[in-house]
Amino acid sequence: MSLAVEGVPAARLPEDHESRIADHMVRRALMVAPAVLILAAFLGGRRSVIGALLGVLVVCANFLLSSRLITWSARISPEAVSVAAIGGYVLRLALITLAAVALSGHPGVSMAAFVLTVAGLHLGLLFWEMPSVSLTLGAPGLKPAAPGPISHSPRKEEG
Repeated sequence: MSLAVEGVPAARLPEDHESRIADHMVRRALMVAPAVLILAAFLGGRRSVIGALLGVLVVCANFLLSSRLITWSARISPEAVSVAAIGGYVLRLALITLAAVALSGHPGVSMAAFVLTVAGLHLGLLFWEMPSVSLTLGAPGLKPAAPGPISHSPRKEEG
């Protein structure tokens, strides 16, 4: 099965912007992870560092899984994207809950650090990414260029 569209060379097909955005958010998560882990160590010691580290890993996996599901479903149909978005959300929420339940009984992991890292990092990364994401349909995921100067030419009065 070819992905070439009539009149458009295969190399010029649109890229999967969801994956690019998720990869960007994961890179940012890895940038702030050392600060999160140092803060966790300062506030709660080794147990908090382990909880925060697992929280960072869960957040990164969540963003990557979300983007891969959307990218995969976009190749099928618009309806599949809707199903993947809603179903993927429920699936990812269940996986995060299962991770929290599995870790809750472990004495070496701080649940408070895990939960705070998962919630805070999700929100922080999403807000950090908002200015970079364009809401235009022409080039989703791309920041539009700044508009050029507008030239005003005087209108001739008809008389």
